[in-house]
Amino acid sequence: MDGAILIRLLLAHILTDFVFQPDNWVEKKNKYGIRGRYFWFHILIAGATTFILLWGIIGVWAAVIIMVTHAIIDYWKIVQVRKQGESSSRKLFFWDQLLHLLIFLFLWLLLTDGFYDVIQVLENILNNGSVLAVITAFIFITQPAGVIIGKITDPLSREISSDDSLKRAGMYIGVTERILVFIFVLLGQYSVIGFLIAGKSILRITKDGEENARKKTEYVLIGTLISFIVAVLTGLLVKTIIP
Repeated sequence: MDGAILIRLLLAHILTDFVFQPDNWVEKKNKYGIRGRYFWFHILIAGATTFILLWGIIGVWAAVIIMVTHAIIDYWKIVQVRKQGESSSRKLFFWDQLLHLLIFLFLWLLLTDGFYDVIQVLENILNNGSVLAVITAFIFITQPAGVIIGKITDPLSREISSDDSLKRAGMYIGVTERILVFIFVLLGQYSVIGFLIAGKSILRITKDGEENARKKTEYVLIGTLISFIVAVLTGLLVKTIIP
């Protein structure tokens, strides 16, 4: 499979959706939909960038496919925003990008006749214990590990007030730090983990006069240490499995 074709498709999309599309175009697209000229300007740019980057006969019908699918996906997104309100725009943005990515992957496999190669790759992954170990560990340190740590620290969280915290911020921080620690353990970069702990400690310093400041600091420290322990032990376990 020619990876350059996939990169060209992604580059065309990045140019179309992020570089050549001003904010006022997005606003007018959402306001007027397919009745507005900016919607169709955007679709034409999607086709043009795809055609230019995939120069030749292949680029012609590939550009047509991109234009049609891009129009369908963008129209669907506009309709959903109108139905669900602006509060749903962030969620719909990611769904929109995911659908575009799936179209690129399908088109790439179609252009390179790579569907059989994908099946072979999947079979190799399922038969490779080392790869499965990394995938399983990666999944574990995200949501499952977060649930376990939450259960452990639940009695402590009831003793503090978290009204001034961002919603689900702790979950995102925990997932991110465990992923980083896991990667650094696999790479053998243990010293970097110390910098992560120090950096998080600095960011979590509370004001002296803040109510429940000591309890919050202790709660964060306990949660952080448990999170790091889980990530380190998971990384070390995977390293013993990988030959």
